[in-house]
Amino acid sequence: MEGACACTINEMVYILCGRDSSTLESPTSFKIRTLNTDTHQWSQLLTEGDTPSFTACSTCVLIGHCIYTFGGWARGIVTNDVHQYNITSQSWRELEPTDRSHEPMMKNKHGMVTHGNALLIFGGYGCPKVGSKFQEGAGYVFDVQSLLSTLMWTNELHLFDIEERKWVEPVITGPRPKPCAAFSFNRIDTDRVVLFGGRQKEERVNELHILDTSNWCWSGVLLPEGPDDVWPSKRSFHSASTVFDPQLINNNDNKGLNEQHLLVLWGNDNDGEIVSDCWILEIKGKETQHDNSHHYKWRRFQFPVPVRGRTWQSTASVYNTPSVGETLLVTVGGSFENIFINEDPLMADSTIIMRFGCPSLQRLCHLSVLKMFPDLSLINELLPIHIINELESIKYTSIIYEVQ
Repeated sequence: MEGACACTINEMVYILCGRDSSTLESPTSFKIRTLNTDTHQWSQLLTEGDTPSFTACSTCVLIGHCIYTFGGWARGIVTNDVHQYNITSQSWRELEPTDRSHEPMMKNKHGMVTHGNALLIFGGYGCPKVGSKFQEGAGYVFDVQSLLSTLMWTNELHLFDIEERKWVEPVITGPRPKPCAAFSFNRIDTDRVVLFGGRQKEERVNELHILDTSNWCWSGVLLPEGPDDVWPSKRSFHSASTVFDPQLINNNDNKGLNEQHLLVLWGNDNDGEIVSDCWILEIKGKETQHDNSHHYKWRRFQFPVPVRGRTWQSTASVYNTPSVGETLLVTVGGSFENIFINEDPLMADSTIIMRFGCPSLQRLCHLSVLKMFPDLSLINELLPIHIINELESIKYTSIIYEVQ
């Protein structure tokens, strides 16, 4: 599945929509699949209500017991609709804005995170509705190579107030990123959001920006501080997710965690080829526009076994036990080949689960037994049936990598 979006609640990963056909022009109907990271079992949910019709390059976030989606495309058409999925009732409804005077343009390949009980949406690629106004202070760059002359990249930023169903335009300070799409956009703590990479017109970039949502100030382009500093290459259609729960990061040295790690995985280069490397961004303290020294650095991330790079995949974090600091980073779908020049790109049908932190004693015991007895039939009569079932659930077709 390519171009899907993902979010998590407890041990469950929710994968929404995406494209699992072999043509870019024919995305499939809207689907929700779930992965239970405890049992490693996949399920497909049967839903009802106002199901979204747009199936690729949309975004989703979790607030309370509901998943919210924005934007996306299907068959060359983009949208700026907001939908709410109630996990308890397994039902959809569209959230019609009470006021459309400040709504964003219809788009996909944008970024979205939560901001309290609101949706924070940035950038993307698409087109405005007829009669709508451009956001003051934002940039819009037309795609001159597109068959549709109205398609463009943007750096507009909006909030959608869920309770009032109202679009809001924050007053932005600091230099915005250039109009872009297909970047990663992640909240790293209660105040800050990190943007990395993406496409600006025909160019893929490796720019790093930080938005402080406490004062709506952009950092400007953050650069390597010295000649020996390593930095990821230019890329788009990559994925990224945080190792620590953003709600646990406290910028006060005396309380909570004071460091966040952001894992950035693969993507496309300027030629559309797969970028094979992965990186971790280490961020300390709270950035200010005038003093960024020694607050961030990149380091290359090495898998313990060979892993084939991919693009247009989805990655989400499962923060299992905050007291221990254990996190699962789950990567689903994507493509192993250039999605722009291959008519039938080879899709990635495996799931990668990376474990950061300290595994439980129970899990260590399970893994030890599986290592000694790959064929569980040899010990079926030696262990209780519930232990055998737990061991069987761990032996599944997806790829599991244990990363400490």
